Amino acid sequence: FTADYQIRRGNYYFAQNDYPEAIRHYEKAEKAPLGKTFPFRFEEMKIYDDVVKTRGTDDGKIMLGNLLYNKLYYVQAAEIWKQVSDRAESLRNLAVAYFSHLNQEEEALSLMKRALELQPNDSQLLYETVMLMNKLRISPKEKILLITSKKIKRDDVLTELAKAYNQCFMPDKAIETLMSHEFVPC
Repeated sequence: FTADYQIRRGNYYFAQNDYPEAIRHYEKAEKAPLGKTFPFRFEEMKIYDDVVKTRGTDDGKIMLGNLLYNKLYYVQAAEIWKQVSDRAESLRNLAVAYFSHLNQEEEALSLMKRALELQPNDSQLLYETVMLMNKLRISPKEKILLITSKKIKRDDVLTELAKAYNQCFMPDKAIETLMSHEFVPC
């Protein structure tokens, strides 16, 4: 089960005054994968707030930050994510908040790069970093260096690599990049 599930179960038992069972689920949550969970109900805010206060788990903090962000509490979400600066999910979320809502665009890129260092094979993270570089008008040479330093062969990332080669007046490299990859039709 995901961390989110274990946290909900723990909170249920906590509300029933079954503290040993609540603790058992909170401990399971600390070891469970975070998964692709993104809480969105206001009722969940109390659950994650309680988890953060009672257990202080990183997953609980990330989930609370996700919920706050979803409810447009960008500053509060960023403050929570800053507390988990050694997790790629938190750094990525913080970068998005900084760029999109908190007018800290330059800091967003360094956060994305740190997240990518923590998860170097994450193709989505690489793509989002390249997109952020585009929005920040980072030189195509820097994009080429970043993309070619990874072994990720994702269609949209390779398209961005070809674009960067073209912007550097290297059309032969752009063509080679495109021709050497088998693209997946949608």
